[in-house]
Amino acid sequence: MVTVLTRVQNDLIDVAGDLGTPFKGGADDGYVSRVEEACRHYNATLRVLDTFVVPGGTHASALLYEAGTTVRRAERATWAAAERYDDINVVTARYLNRLADLLFVLGRATNVEHGDVTWQPGLTARVGLLPSQAVSAAAE
Repeated sequence: MVTVLTRVQNDLIDVAGDLGTPFKGGADDGYVSRVEEACRHYNATLRVLDTFVVPGGTHASALLYEAGTTVRRAERATWAAAERYDDINVVTARYLNRLADLLFVLGRATNVEHGDVTWQPGLTARVGLLPSQAVSAAAE
């Protein structure tokens, strides 16, 4: 996983350069397909999700989820720039989209031994917000 993240950091410098000084021949679809391949590789070892995942578990996982959120923000800004300027390479936005997915998958992969932290609908209504609370929804 360290190798993947190191190579992604290298790609991000390419992407930043492509966005900062747009030119023909910047990031191509190979960038996107390599990220998709990594997603498939790591996702193959994970259980199928049947609910939402809440960021948490290991420290590394929480950081990967946060990084994915930051990349989503960059993706939205890239799409907005592409709508406004003709010389923005839209492959960079597609790359960022897939990268955010990869970071989510890697976040889950770092939690394999711990297990996913999953969303529990209405949790605080049943048990309260503090660890010592056990409030029933009917009591409110």
